[in-house]
Amino acid sequence: MYTPERIESLKPNEVFVFGSNMNGNHYGGAARIAYDRFGASWGVGEGETGMAYAIPTLNKNMEKVTRQQLSGSISRFITYCENHPEKDFYLTKIGCGIAGWSICEVAEIFFEALENVSELGLMPKNLTLPEEFHLYLEIKLGENNLAVLQSRARKSSDENERERLHNAIVDEESRLNALREEMGCNNKS
Repeated sequence: MYTPERIESLKPNEVFVFGSNMNGNHYGGAARIAYDRFGASWGVGEGETGMAYAIPTLNKNMEKVTRQQLSGSISRFITYCENHPEKDFYLTKIGCGIAGWSICEVAEIFFEALENVSELGLMPKNLTLPEEFHLYLEIKLGENNLAVLQSRARKSSDENERERLHNAIVDEESRLNALREEMGCNNKS
């Protein structure tokens, strides 16, 4: 299950997670939806607000936050999810609109924060991610598979095996390039 592209309403235990600015001025994008539909308070730039949770992707000067700042905010959010198992969180594509982050950048930062914060590096069961985050994971797994195939091909002394592995490598590279193109991640993350 993925975060829906459009969220029109929430159940009482559901939380809309959106990209914000540190001023808490919810002028556009998902922040405006959080303000208009889900009770996000003006002036709250990070944390729970109404039936929403703000993750700042822009600073007080309305410039993109640093990677380290975004990672810290995501880490605090993941901890919040873990501490509130009674709630279900729908993470939107934070930072990928007005802030100008790519989906690959945000997904990478998110999964790095998850590894650093979450017990055993596991996703909180009450957190739903955008489909693109799952695609990012598929790319990362594919890159690992590709490295294994390449290593096996280098070590193989059997010519038929090397040819079979070469074909598998070409197929996997093609699949990964198509996924990267679909997500706008033209360089390896």
